[in-house]
Amino acid sequence: MQEESCYAQANLSTQGTTPQAQAWFPKKNVYQRRAQRTQESAPKGPQASVCLIVLPPERVCSENKARFKHMVKLYRLRKNADFHQVRRQGESWANKLLVLSIAPNALEHSRFGFSVSRRVGKAVVRNRAKRLMREAVRHHIERVPAGWDVVWIARRPMREANFSAVERAVEQLFRRARLLKPRKSDLL
Repeated sequence: MQEESCYAQANLSTQGTTPQAQAWFPKKNVYQRRAQRTQESAPKGPQASVCLIVLPPERVCSENKARFKHMVKLYRLRKNADFHQVRRQGESWANKLLVLSIAPNALEHSRFGFSVSRRVGKAVVRNRAKRLMREAVRHHIERVPAGWDVVWIARRPMREANFSAVERAVEQLFRRARLLKPRKSDLL
């Protein structure tokens, strides 16, 4: 008995379709030399097909949802106004590395935003800090109840922080905000 696969597969030929004359170019003989070179270098004879795996969002298996959830724009705070609203109207908690601000939203999911100011460091340092924060939050994203806007702000000590320190700081702030549901293993 085969397992139900989450992936849709399509076999695509590596041979191109016959080019249509002047299909994309309004002027006659534009890029003529380029077209001649590509036709000359094209291999002749039968060729193997390429297998392309497509994973549409609506067909993501339940076991993969946690892995893909952090990539979906739906779960991200992106607008500056949303960040300001959370900071103004929400509650905040802080530790040495991070500041956590939360505010309720009227959505069926929680949204997460990450902010690192220029005081933390130059672009490389700021990007590293954001990656560390995103990954640490991703580990706990399934345990955060729906209906919250969550903003994470990095502090200067994030420059020297490693991933385990950031993960501990994220979990500590989530617990102080009482924003984590218990793990399934904690219930057993």
